[in-house]
Amino acid sequence: MNAVKKGDVVITQDHGLASMLIGRNVYVISSRGKVYKEDEMDFSLHLRYLSANKRRSGKFVEGPKPFTEENDSNLLLHFQEFCRTMKEFKILSRIL
Repeated sequence: MNAVKKGDVVITQDHGLASMLIGRNVYVISSRGKVYKEDEMDFSLHLRYLSANKRRSGKFVEGPKPFTEENDSNLLLHFQEFCRTMKEFKILSRIL
């Protein structure tokens, strides 16, 4: 986390880490290909909190769904999108 800087990309399943990284202007993608967005993080963290409370109280909470080829494709798609954006940004910054 300390080595990450603005404009980097991080792939993680940890919503708390994603929330902190987004605040540092880092592009964060889940291992299932979902792009984390700042305006969604409060809701995501609240769901994580509710799930943790259910687990602690002994209520059964389902685990994650199996990883699919669609997840793999989404991850690749969003990572490629990030790379294209960064390439275009670097080209534009040289011109300006």
